[in-house]
Amino acid sequence: MGRVSADLHLPGTPGFRRLNLAMVLAGLAAFGILYATQPVLPLIGATYGVGPSRASLTVSATTGALALAVLPMAALAVRIGRVRAMRGGLLLAVLLTALAAVAPTFPVLVVLRAATG
Repeated sequence: MGRVSADLHLPGTPGFRRLNLAMVLAGLAAFGILYATQPVLPLIGATYGVGPSRASLTVSATTGALALAVLPMAALAVRIGRVRAMRGGLLLAVLLTALAAVAPTFPVLVVLRAATG
C-alpha cells in the first residue's frame, strides 16, 4: 500500500499538485489563525479595557506557545502520522479560536490564544 501512495505523489502528477495545494491551504489557515487578533487589537483593548501592549498578548501568547510546541508536535506527527496530526491540530485550533471569540475576560482570551498556539 505504501508503494501506491508514493506513486500518487510523484512530481507532475495530479496527486502531487493536490498535495501541494492542500499544504499551501493548511499553512494559510494556520497563519490566519495565528495572527487572527492582530487587525483587531484596538477593539480587543477597548472591549476588555486593556492597553495596546496587553492586547498584543493575544498574538504573542499564540506565537510563543507555537514556538514551544513545534518539537513535541513534530515527534507526535512522526508517531501518529503527519496528516492526522495536521488535521487534529487545525481542528483543535479552530475550536479554540471559536471559544476565544466569546471569551468572557481578557485572561481567558489570552489562555485560549496560547492554547491555540
